[in-house]
Amino acid sequence: MNRKERRARTRQAEASPQEIFRHGVEHQLAGRTSEALRSYQAALAREPGHYRARYNMALALTAMGRKAEALTAYRQVIATRPDFTEAHLNLGSLLADVGSLKEAIACLTTAAEVVEDKNGILLNLGRLQRIGGHFADAEATYLRLLIPHPGLAEAHFGLGNVHQAQGRMAEAMACFERALELKPDDSSTLNNLGACLRTVGQVDKAFAVLRHAIALDPRCADAHNNLGLILRQKGDYDESLASFRRALAVAPNMAGAHHNLLFTMQYVPSTTPQSMLAAARQWCARMAPRQETPPHLNLPDPDRRLRIGYLSPDFREHAVCYYLEPLIRAHDRTRVEVFCYAEVTRPDAVTERIRATADHWRFTSGMRDDALASTIRGDGIDILVDCAGHTGGNRLLTMARRPAPVQVATIFGYSATTGLDAIDYTLGDPFITPPGSEAFFSEKLVRLPRNFAPFLPRESWPEVAPPGDGTDQGIVFGCVADPARIDQRTLVLWRRILDRVPGSRILAKHALFNDPALREGWQARFAVLGDRLTLEGTPGGWGANMDVYGRVSVVLDSPMQSGATTVLIPLWMGVPVVTMAEIAPWQRFGASILGNLGLPDLVAVNDDDYVDKAVALAADRGRLDDLRRTLRPMMRTSPLCDARLVVGDIETAYREMWRAWCAGHTGAFGSV
Repeated sequence: MNRKERRARTRQAEASPQEIFRHGVEHQLAGRTSEALRSYQAALAREPGHYRARYNMALALTAMGRKAEALTAYRQVIATRPDFTEAHLNLGSLLADVGSLKEAIACLTTAAEVVEDKNGILLNLGRLQRIGGHFADAEATYLRLLIPHPGLAEAHFGLGNVHQAQGRMAEAMACFERALELKPDDSSTLNNLGACLRTVGQVDKAFAVLRHAIALDPRCADAHNNLGLILRQKGDYDESLASFRRALAVAPNMAGAHHNLLFTMQYVPSTTPQSMLAAARQWCARMAPRQETPPHLNLPDPDRRLRIGYLSPDFREHAVCYYLEPLIRAHDRTRVEVFCYAEVTRPDAVTERIRATADHWRFTSGMRDDALASTIRGDGIDILVDCAGHTGGNRLLTMARRPAPVQVATIFGYSATTGLDAIDYTLGDPFITPPGSEAFFSEKLVRLPRNFAPFLPRESWPEVAPPGDGTDQGIVFGCVADPARIDQRTLVLWRRILDRVPGSRILAKHALFNDPALREGWQARFAVLGDRLTLEGTPGGWGANMDVYGRVSVVLDSPMQSGATTVLIPLWMGVPVVTMAEIAPWQRFGASILGNLGLPDLVAVNDDDYVDKAVALAADRGRLDDLRRTLRPMMRTSPLCDARLVVGDIETAYREMWRAWCAGHTGAFGSV
């Protein structure tokens, strides 16, 4: 020890606990966290009841990542000073941060009864209750604040978030508008109001609100992200991608913006499977790099009953549920035990129907990725299946923690690669992922022998309209796809078709066209079709608009991004679909569906073939009438709707994956 260090120790030995504490504060303010911690420990050694030193020590421990010790320190502070508001707040936040949300809520609930300054406690308690899905409790907490403090903007904001999470958009917007009356320039409130407006279809108003939020705070990453979603709805794909990139420039680890960027790339004509793979790998390198995980203790018996876990936000009224429901229902329970991990905040009738067919059900909303991974490990899942990819509500970062020994991606929720190193396989089929597609995936491609998943039509859908209905006034081509899938090349192809079929027109129907401003914008984008195009919304939802299939003769699939349910449902309703099989998986759903239906002649191989097939089909009234009568019976007896057959194929694939893991060389598994 040199002379300088000896003098320092001597001064500290002679200093009072308060002086040592002040030295710690000086170190902490200067960013010297380790020195600050030593000072606080020295002060406490001299005066164990110095609660301020213990509180600051907890802050330092948190900053150093020593969270377990920090939790202990905060609890000791509260034991000494139960009315110390900041200690309760920090303890609650830290508990939530380490995944103990239930304990965090309990901590703040207790604090709200013992501290005098309750506002901060109740605001944080309401936030955690909302995150945990305890919406009624959260609403009660915010109302408890607002009764004595009706002018507290933060409470109106918090209550609006609760209503927004429940889908009560009118009430949420009223709360946000009241908060803005009190704090007009709050960018977070403007952002959330813009998100609500977008959800209810007031897209132009949402656009203006979000632009205002960004003008006030250019670093509001959430506003950039939400603006990107609106730009995608408007068809401004390049600007949409630019908005997501601006969000990431501000918040590089913003998961939602990363996922939106990858998903939107599929709507850009220049995107290739190779560029999608590169972007997905970049996402993985940044957000989910390889990490050491504990060894899996699953019994390596290749022939035992398997525990299969499905992760999805779409166990609800959603296009993906047309595949999930028959998949969960048709599993052979003598071979597998099914666990569903539902990232669903607003369960509905579909949720309950699927839940009734699962062996085990876990609601996961509000669970941290590490906590969910621990739950999955605790359930002893052998094969964990992601059903969302880079779509909203995904739990890819849970998958990154490899909670199961075998991990699988599907393509019915997201048709490109996840890019995630921790996912071993992806399930394809001979049509969507033909030979050569292996190079498009970071996962090992497992090619099922028929199709990628079974389809379950709704019992409530009407009978097929009689042949000839709606065709007396000439051929009407239909488009029921998201207009974002329709690029200029597609419009040129459609114009060529219309030019060759005298008196024909196109009816495009989608929920986006419910909004007059959006409909006007898309009408302008589709100007190349002139007055031969009609845009219709879906007032009351698609269930109230199934009559459209009696008014169209042929549905035109979108070549840039092929539809799945937007191909399957018209076929079920007796309307043939013309599609094109291009290179990328997201351009080949129609090819898979029509191939499994036994109608490969409706799958074009290039632009001219697409036009020729549509024109020839429109001219063949006899075949149109015959298809209207026979398509539904054909589907019923095809692999498309044979859930037992297709799920049997999937179970065979799972078994081979499992055997490969048991053998200790998962990489040896080949296509089945």
